[in-house]
Amino acid sequence: MRLSSIQAIVNILGAASSCAWLLGLGSVLALALLVLQGPSSAWAADPMGPSVTVETSRRAYLLGDVVEITVTNKRDVPIFLPGCESFQLERFEGEAYRSMPLEPCGREGLALPVPPGTKTFEYRPGREQLKQLLRVTVVFGWGCTDARALSSARCSDFATVRSSSFRISSRPE
Repeated sequence: MRLSSIQAIVNILGAASSCAWLLGLGSVLALALLVLQGPSSAWAADPMGPSVTVETSRRAYLLGDVVEITVTNKRDVPIFLPGCESFQLERFEGEAYRSMPLEPCGREGLALPVPPGTKTFEYRPGREQLKQLLRVTVVFGWGCTDARALSSARCSDFATVRSSSFRISSRPE
């Protein structure tokens, strides 16, 4: 935990103890927990809140199944995904998720605009993903210039969203 977070909690508890009759102990504890927890992963990843999400159609698949990946844009404006490898696959390894290479791109390609609503991708896992804990990661930009590669689209900012984890099996579990 960072020193600034600890100092913030000490300040909150110190201020609250002098006026606990006004706030009530429950409010003080809730506020301290909020500071300790920090922002939720969705808010930390996207400063405008959980306005963009990515999810898979299921949590378990058989080898040969198609994984349906849905990106939902709840903003009022389009978001932009990379024109090549619009999503990334990660596997849980050791104590962290690590990127898994997908098919290499010949070139970056134009950024893919996703208007408000949903955009669906399909992915067919291979044997190398069997019995591994996987998730999908999507990097997106907003306020981007149309008809350019994402790296040169002069986007206002970028964020990352991640799906829940899922597994690929060779037979039903």
